[in-house]
Amino acid sequence: MRKPANGYRFPEATFREMEAKGIILYGPDEGRIVKIKKYLDVYEDALRRVIALDGRLGSYELKCLFPQAGAVFTNPKPSELIESLISFATTPDALILDFFAGSGSTG
Repeated sequence: MRKPANGYRFPEATFREMEAKGIILYGPDEGRIVKIKKYLDVYEDALRRVIALDGRLGSYELKCLFPQAGAVFTNPKPSELIESLISFATTPDALILDFFAGSGSTG
């Protein structure tokens, strides 16, 4: 059992619990930052500072839905973006109520 580095992001009791579960990965020496082992069945995507999506995706989606129409909405958001944002703030069985359903993005 190693001593956790000062300033680690968990209280020591939580760290010890994680260590007992075998999800703390140590580096080759004391100077390396420990990592947390994540299993696919419990992995949840993390909200990043920047969501990297092509800015044209929303327009491309609208073009596929309404091929004969011109610009249907200004600054359309891709469904992938809306899906990601909702997943960060809800559970899979959540009910979404969009009070401002102007373009129907959450639909």
